[in-house]
Parts: sequence; structure tokens; C-alpha cells
Amino acid sequence: MKTLRWIVLMLFLIGLVLAIAHALMPAFALSEAAAYLVAAALAGAVVLLAVIVLSLRWRAWIWRQGGTDVQWLWFSEDPPGLPTVRQTRQQRAEQRRHSS
Repeated sequence: MKTLRWIVLMLFLIGLVLAIAHALMPAFALSEAAAYLVAAALAGAVVLLAVIVLSLRWRAWIWRQGGTDVQWLWFSEDPPGLPTVRQTRQQRAEQRRHSS
């Protein structure tokens, strides 16, 4: 349902920009302006999606390397459950070393 709202909002904004552009430049074809706006919206969506994916991969890599969330640096201790996770990881790593 939220996705539908975003799509309707984007279509409304595109229509609003088209109306303003046509009022400012009547010689500019509406179809050409619409094509540019849709292309710009799609390019923006692709860039946003790429930033989100890369950000999540970066954070997952930091977590796998033993790091914590940067926001937790404001607090004096680790997030709840993190010491247990680190301990189980250390135990698994030791088991792998002994088994190989």
C-alpha cells in the first residue's frame, strides 16, 4: 500500500513539474519533458537503490569483521547480546582450528 502511495506521489510531482515547465516554456513539448522527467526519476531510483545495497553490504562486512554499529559508540558498553555472539564466534573459530 505504501508503494502505491509513493507511485501516486511521484506521478503527481511529475505532473506538477510538467505543468510548471509548460507554463514557463510553452514551446517545449510536454511529451519530451515527460520523457526527461521519467528518465531522471528512474535514474534517481537506481542510484538510491545502489546506495542502499552498498551501504548494507558495507555494514554487513563490518559486522562480520567483529565491528559494532557506530551509533553504539555513544554508549559505555556493547549492545545487548553482542558479547554472547562474539564468544560463540570465538568458540567456533577455535573448534575449526582444532579440527583442521
